[in-house]
Amino acid sequence: MKILRAVFVIVLLCGVPSLSQAQSYIDFASTSCGTWVSERKKDDSYYAAVLKAWVSGVVSGATASSGGNKDWLKGADAASLYVWLDNTCGKNPLMRFPDAVLALVQELRSR
Repeated sequence: MKILRAVFVIVLLCGVPSLSQAQSYIDFASTSCGTWVSERKKDDSYYAAVLKAWVSGVVSGATASSGGNKDWLKGADAASLYVWLDNTCGKNPLMRFPDAVLALVQELRSR
């Protein structure tokens, strides 16, 4: 039983990453509009692709959560949403990117 317990502890300790090791993740809350503009200018930017997918999801989710009373996205496509963000973020590079996306949702709601 002691050997089994010792093996379990060793496996557990070896399988758990050290708390001092940095873990990679994408933090949209701290992303700036300047990052959006910079990443959009790069060819095949993975981060730009992730941001675009996130924008599409947020905007689609906001439209769906309206209860179906109004189709905010009627006549819009993803490219036009990204251009709107390019313009807004280009004028306000220090703006937090999530705030720009919320401004886009408000713009769509007002149409």
